[in-house]
Amino acid sequence: MDKTPQAGASGLYQPLRTPTSIRVLELEPGKGRSALRAKLETVNLKDDPKPTYEALSYTWGSSSKGRKIYIASEKLSITNNLYDALRRLRRKDKVKTIWVDAICIDQTNNRERSHQVAIMGNIYRQARYVNAWFGEPGRFWSAYSTLRLSIVADTGEAALPHPWLRGHVLSDAVLRTVPAWSTRVWVVQEAAYAEELYLCFGRFRWMYPYGGFPGHYPPRIKQLTECLYSYHGRRAGVHTLSGMLDTLSTTDLSASDPRDFVYSMLSFVKRDEARAIGSDYTLAVEEVYAKATFAALKHEGHCEILDYVQSEGHFIQYKTGKCEGIPSTASRAWASRPQW
Repeated sequence: MDKTPQAGASGLYQPLRTPTSIRVLELEPGKGRSALRAKLETVNLKDDPKPTYEALSYTWGSSSKGRKIYIASEKLSITNNLYDALRRLRRKDKVKTIWVDAICIDQTNNRERSHQVAIMGNIYRQARYVNAWFGEPGRFWSAYSTLRLSIVADTGEAALPHPWLRGHVLSDAVLRTVPAWSTRVWVVQEAAYAEELYLCFGRFRWMYPYGGFPGHYPPRIKQLTECLYSYHGRRAGVHTLSGMLDTLSTTDLSASDPRDFVYSMLSFVKRDEARAIGSDYTLAVEEVYAKATFAALKHEGHCEILDYVQSEGHFIQYKTGKCEGIPSTASRAWASRPQW
């Protein structure tokens, strides 16, 4: 999970009482540059009827937390990109309920953070919409105009002939100008489970068109688009970790925290294997990779996971779930790190 701003006051978060409880942000209406104001509410994903909320997918950008959001009587520091997203997404006349990991999870509480990451697939799956925020327009319109003119020239039409084609050109222009979002490892989960995925650029917002017109896409965008198509609707809990890593190996996805190459895949992995791995941000990177490798060896019935282990003159002795013979400061750490 991406690193997030910390709460400005210890009284902002109350403990989550059940394993399926989450917080949602009730964003108050506002216009222009007026201050962001909201409150946090706790809901249960298993409630009947289900809680109604949207979710946000975005990059952190600069780690500088120069902006503020006022939550009840508390003031929380947030990044500039998150500030821009919330300012654009809030409504003018009524409250918007939205899940934002940076705010809805207590980032100072590793236990809570680990548990919320474990149910993040369910959070995105149950969201009414997932809003993929790409920032203010910037170079977007230039990219859109270039792509539009290219397709018009190829087809001999005076304008883009079909609304769905215009949608694909818009999507392609977005992905060309936001490589940071398109290479996040968490985008797999966010795109796969989105009931409806909306691309948001400044004040513009439109649904991502699954199914496609990839012929005019440059190779980098074509690769990402095909991956998104394959991820959309991907079933939860039916894959192996090595199988998901095989899918990732064809992309150039990245993570600010190396542990997320494992944790971002767990919602896709079969239940017993995923439970054996778990998500725990108190563990070192080496410990997470070792634990994931041992779980895969035990539950998958083959050794394909070892294809992702890069040898550096050390070895792993897998015996009764323990690392033996490997010099380490942690009992389950190992010197050879997987390539994932």
